[in-house]
Amino acid sequence: MVPTSMFTTSRSLLWSTDAGQDDKMESGKHKPMLLRPSGKDYLWGGRRLNDEFEKNIDMDPLAETWECSTHPDGASYVADGEFSGLELSEVLKLHPEYLGERHKGEDSLPILIKFIDAKKDLSVQVHPTDEYAKEHENGQLGKTEMWYVLDAGKDASLIYGLNQNSTKDEIREAIYNGTVTKYLQKVPIL
Repeated sequence: MVPTSMFTTSRSLLWSTDAGQDDKMESGKHKPMLLRPSGKDYLWGGRRLNDEFEKNIDMDPLAETWECSTHPDGASYVADGEFSGLELSEVLKLHPEYLGERHKGEDSLPILIKFIDAKKDLSVQVHPTDEYAKEHENGQLGKTEMWYVLDAGKDASLIYGLNQNSTKDEIREAIYNGTVTKYLQKVPIL
């Protein structure tokens, strides 16, 4: 039986079944798995993930928690039940059907869910496409982002992409001179 959908929260992962399959849920085959996140201690991080969100990860600063991840640089671990202590990626290798029909034959999640505490500005990054990442990043997927802001300070903003009227030469020179931020597209968080 292949699950029809997967629902995620920051603390659990639940696979649902087709209508009429409730008997399998009762037998324990498709119970939710609570996940323990990995942490990242980047320089721009703060303390809120430990202090306010009670992540209890021994890092200071704690910049990110990777809540639902099969990425080799920060896997989530199953915190309870039959798969307790295993990396989520190990569980998916044992049970690829948990990913559903759309991702049949794969053994990793095509998404990464994380919490970020950015006490300082984050570094500017260039995210690769899937094609580029597969060739140059050890077979990894590229990076397309979606942000959902839970809380932000006054005058906070997100940066996405470059101003449309900038040229390659201007950007190259700005990178060299350390002035690239003037070409970044900013969106205020209201």
